[in-house]
Amino acid sequence: MPRQVLQVYLRRSCKSPLVVVARAETFGAPQDDFLSTLVPHLDRVGHLDIHGFQARSYVAYRMELLSSMHIQDRCDSDSLEQELIFHDDHFPALKSLTLVMLEARPRIIGTLSSLTSLALRGVVFYTWDELFCFLGSCPALEDLVIERFGMFSEWSRAEDPVRLTRDRPTIELQHLRELYCAPRWDHETITFLLANLSLPSTAKIGVLMYLDFENEEYADILAMGQSVDLPDSTVIAGIVPEDKTFLPIFPAIRAVQTRIVRVGSDLSNSIVQVKALAMDDDLHIGGTSVTFTTGYVTDAFNPRSVQRIIQSELGTVFPSSLTALHMYVDDSDCYYDTRDGSLQLAESWKSLYEAFPQVEEFCAAEPILEFFTDFLYDIGPVQSIRTDTPPPWPKLTRIKFEYTGTDPDAGELEEVMQAITTSICARRDTVSVERLEHLTLTFPAEPPILRTISEAETIVLAHATVTMASESARDVIRTPSPLPINHLQLHDHRLNATELRKYAVKAQILINSALAINKLPPELFADILELIRVNCPRKWSFVTVLLVCHHWYHSAVSFPRLWTRLTSSMPLRILETYLRRSRGASLSLVTNSSVSAAVPQDTMRALSPHFERVVHLDTYSIQPYVQHRMERLYSLIIDDCITLPLSLAHHSTSSSRQTIVIRGDHFPRLCSLKLYGLRMPASLVNVNSLTSLEVEEMSASQLLDLLRNCPALTCLEIESPTGHPMAIPMHDGQHIVELPHLQNLVLTSFDDRVIFGSILAHLSLPRSVRVEISAAALGTEDFYVAGYAELRGLVIAAGFIPDDKTYWPLVSSIRKVETLISKTCLQIVASMPIAREPRIDMRSSRFRCDLYALFNTSHIQKQIMLELGTIFPRSLTALKIIVADADHYENQGGSVAESWRRLYDAFPEMEDLDIGGPTIDFFTDFLFDIGPSPPPPAHAPIPWPKLKYLRLEYTGSHGADSLDEPEEGLVMQAITTTICNRRDAASIERLQRLAIVFPTEPPHLWTYLGLLRSATEELVCTIDGQDLVLDDEDARLLSQ
Repeated sequence: MPRQVLQVYLRRSCKSPLVVVARAETFGAPQDDFLSTLVPHLDRVGHLDIHGFQARSYVAYRMELLSSMHIQDRCDSDSLEQELIFHDDHFPALKSLTLVMLEARPRIIGTLSSLTSLALRGVVFYTWDELFCFLGSCPALEDLVIERFGMFSEWSRAEDPVRLTRDRPTIELQHLRELYCAPRWDHETITFLLANLSLPSTAKIGVLMYLDFENEEYADILAMGQSVDLPDSTVIAGIVPEDKTFLPIFPAIRAVQTRIVRVGSDLSNSIVQVKALAMDDDLHIGGTSVTFTTGYVTDAFNPRSVQRIIQSELGTVFPSSLTALHMYVDDSDCYYDTRDGSLQLAESWKSLYEAFPQVEEFCAAEPILEFFTDFLYDIGPVQSIRTDTPPPWPKLTRIKFEYTGTDPDAGELEEVMQAITTSICARRDTVSVERLEHLTLTFPAEPPILRTISEAETIVLAHATVTMASESARDVIRTPSPLPINHLQLHDHRLNATELRKYAVKAQILINSALAINKLPPELFADILELIRVNCPRKWSFVTVLLVCHHWYHSAVSFPRLWTRLTSSMPLRILETYLRRSRGASLSLVTNSSVSAAVPQDTMRALSPHFERVVHLDTYSIQPYVQHRMERLYSLIIDDCITLPLSLAHHSTSSSRQTIVIRGDHFPRLCSLKLYGLRMPASLVNVNSLTSLEVEEMSASQLLDLLRNCPALTCLEIESPTGHPMAIPMHDGQHIVELPHLQNLVLTSFDDRVIFGSILAHLSLPRSVRVEISAAALGTEDFYVAGYAELRGLVIAAGFIPDDKTYWPLVSSIRKVETLISKTCLQIVASMPIAREPRIDMRSSRFRCDLYALFNTSHIQKQIMLELGTIFPRSLTALKIIVADADHYENQGGSVAESWRRLYDAFPEMEDLDIGGPTIDFFTDFLFDIGPSPPPPAHAPIPWPKLKYLRLEYTGSHGADSLDEPEEGLVMQAITTTICNRRDAASIERLQRLAIVFPTEPPHLWTYLGLLRSATEELVCTIDGQDLVLDDEDARLLSQ
């Protein structure tokens, strides 16, 4: 920002807090001038962002209001002899400090007692003493981020960590809430750092690191696309210090979740993530106390070997009082791939059993069988391998097993299910362990033997929740059964099973009634179920809701609106159940999924008594539903565009000469009608209530006949009409279709502009109608000249609007037209402005045309400007033309100057002009007409003498990197010359507002702005989205 502009900003900001961004590479003036101008106002700076070498100059000043500071350099080891000193009395209000890649070593003199957030990214310290002294000067820290330890590890390793630990007191950060460290490959530094910090028990710790997969001995194996076994090194154990006295969060850990998963949009990387939670946190809702994230390349290490190492380390990091353990592996592609053959995980699992004897909850997920067999026969040993030693985890009461394979083999699913059942049954028969309270099994598809096992082992699976990730919809309605008798017979032999079952049901009802969702008001609960009913996946049955519990079942059955969506594909029994449960509620009937033309008699007999309740009907034209009276019918869809079964297609061919009649006495409340690709003629009889009509692929003559019987239409949408214009009656005033209440007219996909114009010529529309036209794309024919597609005399927009606009009064009301031309689209928006503010314009017409071929956008601009005068009235007062394609705008075949002259003559009342283009030629085509030099004689007035508001935007991408003079400078010079010439013309009004927009700052901008200030009452300059409004005082400063 030049010094003069900075002075303008400082004067206008009054005494408000400032945000200063000082980047040396973007300075337009010497740094000393910028800083010297800013110095008297440094006491108002609230945020400071410094890039480059000038950081020491800024931190030397006192900034009383500064609350946030960001300093970023490009670290250079040759500059490390220098220091960046922060004085505590200079920044009394500083709360957040971020240092990135500094070229000097930071040091704090005193204590920054207000600092609560500190981020050190790639910051170099000579010694550990310097780092610890820096942290010790921030006693109020709540958030600490330290990344890229490798920047100073080579300096710190020269010291003796034992001596440092013995001679220095531990750094206490008793207010710290979150610590995040990212040492990358250097794990020793984070271990040493944690050993010298004293953190509160509530502090959350996050660590990001990487396994060493760049070892040269792996290069040949990785080149062949194979995985290698992770060597016997540490993953997370070496990070946490052995003495955890000053890290009280670790003894409080009660739950650990380990995940080995693929990440990234292409799943090209894998991570090991270990989340640990304290006693009061909840693993299922995302609360974490300690998180270790270790990254490695997918094709580097076999995940089975990573699993072996991580399981062996968990016991050395977390306390033996752990009660919940989750193990997830989601990388089946490389799980088998190992260099050394089959990896045995028995020892690593054994280490978990011994390390955490108090485990009560165990979750495991993997996409292959071997993962489960590694531990299943330990926690539930079969008779042949059972010993006197009790199974591990005797307090285990909750288990969840998940098979995560994406393309499961039925045989492997059966083996996994068989292994789980055998293990759990064997554990049940062991009297030294507690009985399971809850067992959850999750599969991507139903194992073949699931139902057989469930029936044979009801005692084991009584509490089991078996879920399918993509369960097929089963439209079966039944009451959920209570707990099975076999589950209850073991509790108390003094009571019979029936009595126990009654008590258990009552207890379950009491427990369910205490759940938060079951305490909701019935109406609100019904709304939630209705959202589930509407948005449930196609392969998921809503009936699943009925099987949750008795409360959900009775609630769903008692709400009629949940059973109002009927389809003809429903079995008769299901259809009758829906009709019965819907009671007297309004129905929605979809019949276009039938596989035969004839509706089954049983289905028709079941529906007939309820036709009076149907409010929405979606059907074929060849089906008989529209012949029945439906008094409440509000919306009717007849869709023949979808692919018909052979039986229906044959039936529609034989019925092509019939006519489908929609009668008003059959549908007295019909408001919305949609006709898509009808295979037979249609007619409307006395449908006076119809307000919305959508028609697709209908002949123009038949369409006009339909419209004559829709006097109350407010919305009309026409897509892809067919036929020949000669089939439409001649326009003699007697065949006009009057639509006096029409509010919205939408026309799309018109390949034949003649048919389009013929239809519109026969419509009489009100003044307030809104019209949207989406024409067929240009460029479907391959006519290319010099690499660009040619228009070849094609009329773009004018052919759509009738020449006789007698019945189109909205056209004469248009006062504003906006035209946007891009590489792929042409759009014209015409409106009747209520005020000058664009946001409250009332849009009346929109035209859109996609450009499929590569057009020279100057040809599109030239043609559309010639057409604007033939479409819109001479009373137009506002015009906007923006060409946003900088790559394909070339003045081949002549300039656009003649098209501009047509616009001068077509719209002489112009007051508001908004023009944007990508080249200097675009601007010179019209600039020297509206501001010629020298001024023309009195008998040759300047175009648009009433022009008051002018906005000029350069949309090109030609920047300062070019060897030639930047085009922005040429455009700015032409604008300045034109506006000054127009100011000197006595026959025109002075501009009230001039706005100039550039993507980057043109050369000599401020000199040009000083000249333009006297040519307009208000001057606004926008550079890269930032507005600068200049007044007379600003002009005085700029002229200095």
